[in-house]
Amino acid sequence: MNFSVNDSRVSRLMLRKSRITLRGFLVTALLLGGCASTPIHYYNLVPQSGQVHTSLAGGGIQPIEVLSPSVPELLDRDTMVRSVHSYRVEMVSGAAWSEPLGTLIGHTLAADLGQRLPGRVIFSQNDAVTTPPKAVLALSISRFDVDGNGYAVIEGILSVRRGNGFKASTRDIPVKWTSSHVTESGPNALAASLSEGIGVIADQAAQLCEDLETMPSPS
Repeated sequence: MNFSVNDSRVSRLMLRKSRITLRGFLVTALLLGGCASTPIHYYNLVPQSGQVHTSLAGGGIQPIEVLSPSVPELLDRDTMVRSVHSYRVEMVSGAAWSEPLGTLIGHTLAADLGQRLPGRVIFSQNDAVTTPPKAVLALSISRFDVDGNGYAVIEGILSVRRGNGFKASTRDIPVKWTSSHVTESGPNALAASLSEGIGVIADQAAQLCEDLETMPSPS
């Protein structure tokens, strides 16, 4: 059997092409494998201590239900959002909240409120509590991130009302908290700063509950 020079050249070209194709396949597989194996770390908000309202201990309006705060979908994502500014949403790679953000904020706020209002039965929305609440606390979140200067910010509206839908005994106040120090990069610092902010909002919530005590009960 005779082989021409052209046949040999074609064979070498085909072999080189197959090697290039195999090499590209291996590189792609390694890249995809690396992305798939990237670990996700989950973070909590931690309850903070605050002013204890001892005058309310053992009496007053209870139980108190803390509704799951409303949170913009822009912030409630599978990956933790660090900041939203200048038309850009900055995510924290490899980090996520341990629960849906609204649920997590609600549980943390309830724990904070329980420390500030000892002797109260305080529970979060959807907890297994059958007693109707005598007061309902609601928080609507509009900001829960870091601003362009690196300070953590929480903004929203805080509401408290008597149970059974009595509108006459409703208090609504705007809330805006800004951290006193720049929040360092990384999910731990972000979670710590925002936990501090929820604690400050819990101080305001406890005061609202105390104010509710002095409101006349609707007839």
